[in-house]
Amino acid sequence: MLAFASSTAPIASIRGSALDTRVPSPNDVWPAIEHLDPRIGFCIDVGHTARAGSDPAEAILNFKDRLYDCHFKDITDAHGKNTKVETEVGRGVLDVPAMLRSLLKIGYQGHVGFEHEKTPEDPLPGLAESVGYTKGVLKELA
Repeated sequence: MLAFASSTAPIASIRGSALDTRVPSPNDVWPAIEHLDPRIGFCIDVGHTARAGSDPAEAILNFKDRLYDCHFKDITDAHGKNTKVETEVGRGVLDVPAMLRSLLKIGYQGHVGFEHEKTPEDPLPGLAESVGYTKGVLKELA
């Protein structure tokens, strides 16, 4: 994989998952990749990170040099172990302003994808609410 990758583009981002006890958070992934090519980094899923017991805003700051992807969402229970705890951004327990401040502070230029798995049969209303709330928070932070 390294032989075919450009010298600057990220080649892999590893996502921790609270549902997987082997690598539940970025803190658990770090020991496995810290000595590897720096183009191998993280996808921080803020919901999984919180459910694994780590602060997503802090993880964004701690791993900023290797953060290549971010799954953005909110959850109703930081101890829940399934997707039933996911909700529209702003309706849950995650500190959305803190996560956004962290992304802004590091000047993050990578991918941020909204995840809305609460209503897979009709995700657009929940996704629209999440985007609207996030835009409002960003406006307040500006």
